[in-house]
Amino acid sequence: MLVLALTVASFLSYICLYTAYSKANKTLEFGLLQDVFLLRKGLDHTLVELNKAISLAGLTLLCIAFLPGLEASRYELLWSAMLQLWVHSVYSTYKYYGDKNIPALSTW
Repeated sequence: MLVLALTVASFLSYICLYTAYSKANKTLEFGLLQDVFLLRKGLDHTLVELNKAISLAGLTLLCIAFLPGLEASRYELLWSAMLQLWVHSVYSTYKYYGDKNIPALSTW
């Protein structure tokens, strides 16, 4: 139950705080969340933003897994983190392969 709570809390915090943060205005703008969840900028934009949040949440859980006092939940926390990071990796490879971020293997 602790692992599920930490996983959900981590992901939601990145969705609410990172996705809603406007780099231009240096403030939280919850209209940016509406853009994501109401698909105002399209499905592609929504998936990219969710992909960012899941990667950050996965990395956060990976670090949390090694905090003192959580030894009993370490295995489950690591699995949760790795599942999130695998989802991020698969989507990023699908989305960006052949682009400047992940060039095609034939160009190496």
